[in-house]
Amino acid sequence: SSFYFILAIIIKYFYKEVKESGEKYYNLFEVAKQAEQAAKIGGEKYRDLIENTPLCIKVFDKDRNLIFINKGGREEHFLEGKTEEEIRTWDWLGTVKEQYQPKAKELFERAFTKGEGGRIEFEHTKEGSCHEWCSSLITPLKDKSGKVKSVLFLSDDISSLKRAETEAKRNESIFRALLDETPLCIKWFDNKGKFISINKHGREEHFLTGFSEEEIRKWDYMKCIDEKYQKKVADGMALALKGEVSSFEIRHPAGTATGEWCWSTLTPIKNDKGGV
Repeated sequence: SSFYFILAIIIKYFYKEVKESGEKYYNLFEVAKQAEQAAKIGGEKYRDLIENTPLCIKVFDKDRNLIFINKGGREEHFLEGKTEEEIRTWDWLGTVKEQYQPKAKELFERAFTKGEGGRIEFEHTKEGSCHEWCSSLITPLKDKSGKVKSVLFLSDDISSLKRAETEAKRNESIFRALLDETPLCIKWFDNKGKFISINKHGREEHFLTGFSEEEIRKWDYMKCIDEKYQKKVADGMALALKGEVSSFEIRHPAGTATGEWCWSTLTPIKNDKGGV
């Protein structure tokens, strides 16, 4: 019966939480859909699904004693071949790197004391898991009276995602360093036309050297545009937000830039799906 109960929680929680998380947790959502389909088949299919899913599924009592772990979890945490007693007293929290342990404890306690679920991303120790990074969905398992009797952890390997994020940050740092050396004034705006940042040459051109990032984000760019050219800039921004490139001359009022005239190009930066 515990398998039925765990499966029901997986379906319910995945549809509520994981679907809202977008592509990052898409594979978890797929497991939830498979679970719902399997529920129509019945029998040992429930057990097979929970045992063979690539997720690590764990259930703990209020003292954080392990009362269930599936095959994927046993393989991930090097527990294959361990006795039931060794598995029951296994310290999952010890496999989590120290800086993430307080948050994990907090979510665990909240699940038991308040009956609330949550999500955490954390890094494992090399000795504790074959996965470098995991994302865990944590949800309380309640009895018929509504009392929390155990806590369910569903963990997915996000090591590749984290490595990609690290590489993206490294590439961004290189990219920004190159742009800072470019003798052009380069400004960034978000997909609503709100000013975000400006490169080193731009800060020098508009007397922003020494300003903090927060101060720069509050800078009113339009004040450095002559009133006669502000509509041209606004129209160019509207086109850029639609995905079109535009170029035109602009004039700076005295005291707002080191030069009086500039040739400006507004270029949309698009994502893989073509959106700005």
